[in-house]
Amino acid sequence: MPPPSSSPLSDGSVAPKAAAAPANERDGALQELRRRLGLPPSSAAVADFEPIPVVPNPDGKLQHREHTEIPLVFWEAPAALRSMACPIDQSDATLCRFLRARQYDVDKAEKMYRTFLAHRARWQLDSILEEDDPLEDLWHGVAPMCHFGYDKLGRPVMIERSGEVRLNKVMSVLGKEDFYYRHLRHMETVERRLAYAARVYGPAVTQVIIIMDLANLSFKPDRHALPLFRQTMNIDTSFYPERLGAFFIINAPWIFRSLWALVRPWLDPRTQAKFHICGSDYAATLRQYIDADMLPVEYGGTNPLAVPPFRHLPDEYVAPAYKPRHMREGLQGGPLPDPEAASV
Repeated sequence: MPPPSSSPLSDGSVAPKAAAAPANERDGALQELRRRLGLPPSSAAVADFEPIPVVPNPDGKLQHREHTEIPLVFWEAPAALRSMACPIDQSDATLCRFLRARQYDVDKAEKMYRTFLAHRARWQLDSILEEDDPLEDLWHGVAPMCHFGYDKLGRPVMIERSGEVRLNKVMSVLGKEDFYYRHLRHMETVERRLAYAARVYGPAVTQVIIIMDLANLSFKPDRHALPLFRQTMNIDTSFYPERLGAFFIINAPWIFRSLWALVRPWLDPRTQAKFHICGSDYAATLRQYIDADMLPVEYGGTNPLAVPPFRHLPDEYVAPAYKPRHMREGLQGGPLPDPEAASV
């Protein structure tokens, strides 16, 4: 008997591949889910909505496109992006993402999708970007990240300087709900950026690329780190499934290997295989997936635009009194999803 199919992880371990359901079963699952949601039958095939595989492509080159609406690089969502209609819908493409996340189990996919819709209503996510975030400057100082261009196939790229973050300091002035609300704003920005990228580079663009820089990662234990990371992953897997194309963790110190051993079991095998753990010699790896002119100089590219710098939080900082719209109107965001292995 041949060994089970598997795929190598960048840290040298192996993640088993889940066997894919036959095409006719997947198409049948889509039609059944549409029926349960009260939607008319569709002539679409599930195969039409499979994401583009993220593979090294050193000779590839992203076809140049003019970006007149949304800038190539930004950290605060520009007005054109914030004014876009919410791209979340009941399209076959959306339903197929939920089916893939639950391995085409219609019962589980239906439950996941209905929970997702209720969650959107409670947190008022369709309009979450219509208001400014009064903590915007704080977040860019203590947790700097930016949207930075596209990979070789047109997928949006994000760069996060997570190694600079000191969660003990941040959480001394903010609450968990502030953190989760910020993450939801971020994911709604991602959804709209994906909708824009699909218009520019084609409808096959459905996923994002994340570069997480762990330079200057603190070796001191932080009781907030793993619970917050796990909860944000639960949000992504439950409400924004199948949006992750690849996740590059760069400048990873030796201690991160131990942390990764704790985190990896929280992810399903397909998601595990999307992670690439790199040390300080990451530039050549990134350039296999992203053109040099779409990478900042400090990350081995040729783009002169910079990732926002880190600013330490002053000891006397007091967060402004603010409640998001859903709380001002007497609504509660509701419980966040419980951990369950799914794919992002």
